[in-house]
Amino acid sequence: VELVLKTGQGAMIAGTTITLLPTSYEQRGLAALFPDATMPAGQSLSLVVNSGGSAIFPFGIVVDNRSQDLTFSPGLR
Repeated sequence: VELVLKTGQGAMIAGTTITLLPTSYEQRGLAALFPDATMPAGQSLSLVVNSGGSAIFPFGIVVDNRSQDLTFSPGLR
């Protein structure tokens, strides 16, 4: 699966490729996926997922730094 991290304006920050096995589950933070990327403070980010036609269910979990509340964000197709 190819992953591309972009700014809210569409500029590419970093890219990587990961391998997912059938019926597997992977959960990784942005810092683990893109260890050399500089995350712009105070900006919205987008993660573009290209599975090459394979059926996957991408989603995001956002943690509120103040309350530690979690927000689920399903991937858009």
